[in-house]
Amino acid sequence: MEANRLVAERHFNPVDFPYLCPPPGARFFVIKSFTEDDVHKSLKHEIWASTEKGNARLDRAFRETKNLPAAPASVASADGAAGQGPPIYLFYSVNASGHFCGMAEMLSPLDYNTTSNVWAQENKWKGIFKVRWIYVKDLPNNQLRHLRLTNTTEQKPVTQSRDTQELPSNVGQEMLRIMAEFPAKTSLLQDFAFYEMQSHQNEAQKKAATAAAAAAAGSVGQPTGTPGLPHPASGMMSAPPPHVLLPMPTSSPMPFYQQATPFFGSDPAASLRYQQQLQNLFLNRPPQYQTQLPQQPFLQQQRQRGSQPYIPSPQPSPGFPHA
Repeated sequence: MEANRLVAERHFNPVDFPYLCPPPGARFFVIKSFTEDDVHKSLKHEIWASTEKGNARLDRAFRETKNLPAAPASVASADGAAGQGPPIYLFYSVNASGHFCGMAEMLSPLDYNTTSNVWAQENKWKGIFKVRWIYVKDLPNNQLRHLRLTNTTEQKPVTQSRDTQELPSNVGQEMLRIMAEFPAKTSLLQDFAFYEMQSHQNEAQKKAATAAAAAAAGSVGQPTGTPGLPHPASGMMSAPPPHVLLPMPTSSPMPFYQQATPFFGSDPAASLRYQQQLQNLFLNRPPQYQTQLPQQPFLQQQRQRGSQPYIPSPQPSPGFPHA
């Protein structure tokens, strides 16, 4: 999914959001993430999961606010309906990033029966709940350090909040106002393509590892030898390892990258396949191939923050309640 399409479909940073007068009873929480990759996944799939204690705290707050029955001791699943009541807003920040990266609304109680495998640390986070992202922009911590957690003994700045820390109502409203009005020049959307490419690479690595394990299990007792060449003893051909492309036979030296399937366009999956072909051909090239790996912009997808600011223009978004 491309960032531009995401912006067009979900109307981030709406100009008509009632940030100056949020609904009475609205509650505000800080979400701390270990990685920005997980926030990207939340932005893409509109879900989130916290620690066991964090999930319990958010689930309890949602049920209290929406007048839903408390979750039983042995939770089966989330309620089908989101319920009626004031909203719960979540301010997201990645550990050690120095900024908050946006705000989302919690849309459902915890579903403890469903666990997503999209997170950076698979099988670590149990359960999920639905969210709707409203603001996607980088808000530096120095814009918020004057806001204090007056509902705690230490009364530290909100920038030092722990995961799922609830904010006092007046502090949450002021933080919402600052986020809505801050003229951000950067956002996570700038690095959306980077994390999409990273996801494709991780999936390819998993598939390669699975194929390699299957090939190893199936090759027990089979003769070994140089991949793709007859075994010296039996004459049987030994199969090349998975995802390894051997150099094409040629009568004259030829740049190894010309053997790869040409790639044109911006499809991440096609770009990844081309990149893997180039890398495999490079690693397996014969001595007469002296051409170095060509420099192509899509071979090393880089994070874009700080180089080409990309923040969607504020736009109206239907469906937000006005006080």
